[in-house]
Amino acid sequence: MSFRVVFHKYKNIILIILGIFSLPLVYLCIRFIYDLGVDIGSNLRYLLKFGHFC
Repeated sequence: MSFRVVFHKYKNIILIILGIFSLPLVYLCIRFIYDLGVDIGSNLRYLLKFGHFC
């Protein structure tokens, strides 16, 4: 009985730690994808401008 209670407590602590660590990773992934999309968009705009000059 006590082992299950201890395991349950540690499981919650592990989940909380994983959540705290996963939030910055998710934020960094979203930021990276957003920056990548902005870079691709600016490159496409640059290529379109260059094409118009040609």
